[in-house]
Amino acid sequence: KDRWRQILEEADRVPYKHLLTLQRGVSSTQFKQMNSSGIRLVVPSALHTSYPKEVQGSLLTFADFIAEARAACE
Repeated sequence: KDRWRQILEEADRVPYKHLLTLQRGVSSTQFKQMNSSGIRLVVPSALHTSYPKEVQGSLLTFADFIAEARAACE
């Protein structure tokens, strides 16, 4: 549940990190902590409704993530 904190310790030189997860929901507070630490949460669109409404608009789908990764490589 708190594996996102491990990302901060292991990838300190990477400015923007993506966490792909199947976890259903996180608290708004926890999401804000992730976001302020540079972690973008990637969740299947079917699970977006299990997150607080104020968080849902900031979640990436897998398709969003792939599109961003492709654009970064161009």
